[in-house]
Formats: sequence, structure tokens, C-alpha cells
Amino acid sequence: MAQYLIDAPAPPLPNLEFVYTGMDDPRAAFMLADLQGEYDRLYPSQARAAEEDKEINSYPASAFSPEEGGAFLLVLSGGEAVAGGALMRTHDSLALENSAEFKRIWTHPKFRGLGLSKYLLAELENQAARMGYDHVFLTTGPKQPVAVALYRATGYAHRQAETPAGFPFHAFQKPLSEHRRALNLELTPEPQE
Repeated sequence: MAQYLIDAPAPPLPNLEFVYTGMDDPRAAFMLADLQGEYDRLYPSQARAAEEDKEINSYPASAFSPEEGGAFLLVLSGGEAVAGGALMRTHDSLALENSAEFKRIWTHPKFRGLGLSKYLLAELENQAARMGYDHVFLTTGPKQPVAVALYRATGYAHRQAETPAGFPFHAFQKPLSEHRRALNLELTPEPQE
């Protein structure tokens, strides 16, 4: 397991392991289907969208590949995906320069409430720092208060935002300087004014 920068008990699951893979990994199939099902349930317009317009298909799998500055992570217990998430290089105008954007943050419904999401976030933050990013940026929808609480509890700065079409969402940002120090990685110098 990776070095963590959070103060949380270890999830009570046997043989937890982090596996960096791709979205096409068969072990990710349930995660991606369950995540889209949750989006469909929370946001009915998603359920009516054409397959190519659904949130889960809004980015190509290559956006989460190391070649594109991304990563796709599964947390496995006994070979089963119990949590997962991804990071990609972001060009979002709300994000600070040199930010990784986290996407597809998910915990298996049977294992929610055990602290897996905090461990998943910590590993994704560590990976983003190892990849040279200075900040993490992420968003979540207005009907996801558990996600909002998780991000606030793990040190993310929050702000309300909305899409050009007027759809409200929550935006979060977090610096990775503590991660870079703890992992003995070189810090990016702050720009001089």
C-alpha cells in the first residue's frame, strides 16, 4: 500500500491493493456501469441522453492514460473492485495551473461507509503528486451531498459554480505541496511577482 497523508483507520477489508490499469479492464466494468446508473438515478436527463452523451462517456479512455497525463485506479479486495477513480490533465478554466482533475470517484455500494473513498482519494492525490501535478481539481453535482462532505473533510477548498447552460455544480481544489514533501518530490517553485 502507498504512504497516506490522511488520518483515517484502514478499511476493514482483506488484501486491499491498488492497481493502475485502463478503463477497458474487465474488473472496471461493474464500477463504470454502477457509476453511470447512479448518475442516471440522480440526474434523470442523463438517463435519457444518447449513449455517447452520457457522463461516463464524456472523455475518451485515453484521457486517463499515462501518455495523456492521466491514470485509472482500481482498489481491489480479493480481486474484486471495491473502489476506483481516475485522474486526467485538466484544462478547465476554474482549475489552477498544473492541476490534475479527478473523475469517476466510486465506491462499491456493498462497501460504502468503510473509509475506502478516503484511501482512494489519498492514493490518487499521491499519484498526481508523483506525476508532477501541483493541484487537484474536481467537480460534483448538486445532488451528491456525500461527495461534497467527503471532499470538504479531506481538505478541498469548495466553491459553487455553474455550467454555461446554468446547471449548478460544486467545484473543489486542493494543493499537493504536502504530498510532494511527504513523498520527497521536488516542489514546483511559486511564480515570483
